[in-house]
Amino acid sequence: MAVDDITTVITAGISAGASVTRQPSSGVEEMLLSMEQRVLEGTNPNRIPAMEVARTNGSVTDLVMVTGNAGDGAGTWFKGIKFVFDNTNYMNFTNHAGSTEELGFAVIQVG
Repeated sequence: MAVDDITTVITAGISAGASVTRQPSSGVEEMLLSMEQRVLEGTNPNRIPAMEVARTNGSVTDLVMVTGNAGDGAGTWFKGIKFVFDNTNYMNFTNHAGSTEELGFAVIQVG
């Protein structure tokens, strides 16, 4: 990959409460562009995918975006805040739907 390359990842069969990790290669920085999931949380018009996004280094995890919470998490998402991750501090997506789901996300390489 090179700077400005976009990658879309779709992971199937992520059970409720399970997570998937995206860890860029050493020296690479990626920015989260979008997330997709069939199940949405929150109330209209503030509905977001039923997943939680966290930054982790493998031992310490900081929530970046919480789930819908009746729309509370949507404020972070719709403000267009830039979430940048690298090989040391990488992404973790947790399925908060009550069933096994496909989780999708797109990232762009920024460094």
